Amino acid sequence: MSPTPRRFLQASALLFAASNSAFFFQFLFKSLVVRQVPQGDFSVLDSLLGVSSLVSLPVVIFTTIWVRKFAELRARGELGLIRALVGKLNIVCLAYAAIVCAVTILQARTLHQFLRFDNDLAVWGCVASLFISLAFPMFASLPQAMQGFGIIAAIAFFSPVCRLVFGWLMVRVFHMGVAGAVWASFFAALCSLVLSLYFYLRQSWPAVEGAASWRRQLNWKDVLAPTLSILVVSILMQTDLVAVRHFYAPADSDRFAIAAQFGHAVFFFITPVTLVLLPKVVDHFVGWEQAESRLTRKALGASLLLLAAMAIGGNLLAPLALRLFTGAAEPSQVALTRWFLWAVIPTSLAYVGLQALVARLQTRLLVLALVGSLLLPGYVALRHTALTDVLWAHFLSGTALLAVIGAGNLRRLRA
Repeated sequence: MSPTPRRFLQASALLFAASNSAFFFQFLFKSLVVRQVPQGDFSVLDSLLGVSSLVSLPVVIFTTIWVRKFAELRARGELGLIRALVGKLNIVCLAYAAIVCAVTILQARTLHQFLRFDNDLAVWGCVASLFISLAFPMFASLPQAMQGFGIIAAIAFFSPVCRLVFGWLMVRVFHMGVAGAVWASFFAALCSLVLSLYFYLRQSWPAVEGAASWRRQLNWKDVLAPTLSILVVSILMQTDLVAVRHFYAPADSDRFAIAAQFGHAVFFFITPVTLVLLPKVVDHFVGWEQAESRLTRKALGASLLLLAAMAIGGNLLAPLALRLFTGAAEPSQVALTRWFLWAVIPTSLAYVGLQALVARLQTRLLVLALVGSLLLPGYVALRHTALTDVLWAHFLSGTALLAVIGAGNLRRLRA
């Protein structure tokens, strides 16, 4: 095996171990919350996290754009320019964070009414978490762009551990309820920021001559490709829960949300591969294109093996996992969870392919991928008689994405 694929697999294995530990501690945290807070409050936590994800979408897109650009600058040896740009870009993000947090505070009553809860402390925790996440995202993006996979693994491990420890203190010891769970997420975000800053400060950044203009570093493909990718992922990961809450009864929504805790975990199970794939493919796209197809094949093959292992293991252990998570394992809930694990495999594989498209700036295929992702909400809107209809929508939209990505890259993958 050549050095590049070997290093790719080694980095993926490291992040795979870290992400598994992260999932374990996240599982313990969610299980603690669902058992300790009053009935109905657990959905408040997920709703606040959902609102945070929604308002964070512009920053997520902005950061993804610059992860790819930073990886390209690193491949060209322009490290000083990266440092100059990070400072300017953080000013933009800091301004956005201040606006979002101010609006959230001013509209706290509206948020209470919309989510049907009344807890000012939880809202303040949400605002604090938002500020940490939105104000300094450039520092968090650097480890991936600079291929600092060790610090990414450290963040993936220590952040959920921090959330669990503070969650236990605030929810179990101090009886703060859902507000304690939200504030635990703030301390997890703070832990991630500290580790990212440590990575940034320990780098040797050469000086750069002249003023760095972040606008001049981008063309329309640099902006459009990551934007389309984030939209595709957001549609696939968020519209299922929203659609279920809209079209189905509350009891069915709760069942689907519990199954989604495990089904969406499959989607993120291959995140280590995608974190390594994007900067590595950019490297080859800039300088060593002959190794690019081998990396993509390795990534898809490794992801397929990981997803198959997760689906098989999850199906066997679903009753035990549900008992550990909620204290019960009803047959209908077990069956729904098992089906969920299989339904998201095509979507998860497509997610790997999306990262390669972003790295190569293949905007035409990304537009087609966006159209394919719309099959999920479209199918559910037309057919929603049973919860399995939503899972069929996941399966069909993921298969459509795989077909688009595979057809557009068949020649490259054969190379």
